[in-house]
Amino acid sequence: MKKFFFLTIAFFALVSFCCTSCSKSLDKLLNDDNDKTESSKGIDYTNTSKFSMVDMGTGVKWATMNLGASKSSEYGSYFNFSSALSGSLSDLSSGLSGTWRLPTKDDWKKLMDNSKITWVTINGVKGARVESNKNHNVLFFPAAGLKDIYGTMNVGEWGCYWSSSFNTSNGTDDYAWGAKFQQVAVGIDSFHAIKQALSIRVICS
Repeated sequence: MKKFFFLTIAFFALVSFCCTSCSKSLDKLLNDDNDKTESSKGIDYTNTSKFSMVDMGTGVKWATMNLGASKSSEYGSYFNFSSALSGSLSDLSSGLSGTWRLPTKDDWKKLMDNSKITWVTINGVKGARVESNKNHNVLFFPAAGLKDIYGTMNVGEWGCYWSSSFNTSNGTDDYAWGAKFQQVAVGIDSFHAIKQALSIRVICS
């Protein structure tokens, strides 16, 4: 009986240790100072000259941080749609292997449809934790809000990211599709291509 008791205690101690280790691994993944050490989760960091990239199991690799940021929990810069489509990616692409580009509307939809998305706070920054259902790799999308003619708005509430896809449903090219992360919902939304500036997260084919 005593032997069974001690074996039971040992079993639960092992389970507790494993759970703690997994939690620490996730913390390390989302702690930007340790991003490049998280090889145990199968993350591909083959290019570390500026951005690291993560395979989320959707056929492309995603940058681990926003354009203009120095770590994944920073907001980065805001871009209107024309800037996003033009030369804004040239500095990022310089010296990097592969072809970096804006995600299409379908790229964002694939990511959302094949991931578990939860609202979290990392390094004091609110945003969406996106975990692949296929390989359990993780990305963090800060809720940087957006900018318009009135200034920056919805910081900490919305994560708004451009796609490269126009929304021509109203017969004009004044609007474009983008990803929108909120605590209550996530999805594809339409943003004003000229008047609004959003975050950019690039992908690599």
